[in-house]
Formats: sequence, C-alpha cells, structure tokens
Amino acid sequence: MLVVFVRGWPRGGATLKHINHEKINMEIDDKNLLKHKLDYLKLALKISKLRYHGDEPPKGLLHRARELGRLARISEQELKNL
Repeated sequence: MLVVFVRGWPRGGATLKHINHEKINMEIDDKNLLKHKLDYLKLALKISKLRYHGDEPPKGLLHRARELGRLARISEQELKNL
C-alpha cells in the first residue's frame, strides 16, 4: 500500500490518501483483457467476412487472431474453429 499527500478540497493543506495498488492493477488487467477480447472479435469478424465471400484468410491473420484469443482467454476449442 502506498501513502501519498493529496491537496485537500475545499480547504487548503494536504491530506493522506491510501492507494491500493492491487485494485489498480486489477483494473488495468481488466482493461487489457477487454482490449484483447475486442481486438480478437474484430479479427474474427474480418476472417468470417473473408470466408463468407469465398476467400481464405491469410495465415498471418489467423495466427494473429489466435494469439489475441489466447491473451483474451478464449478457449482453445474456439480458436481451433477459427
């Protein structure tokens, strides 16, 4: 736990404020997980559109989607079906 001085409001002076680093780290992890999931879903949509139009997606695109899927904690079964 970290203790920092923060300017008081509406009165002047400084007050002690406790910051819980574990909570901050969890929030950052959640944001990263959501970003990875969103990026994965965008690539999965792109792959689906290519296949719908009869084209085979490039291997690099499939590889990148699987990497993002693992970071987003997508099941291996779903990644194999990609």
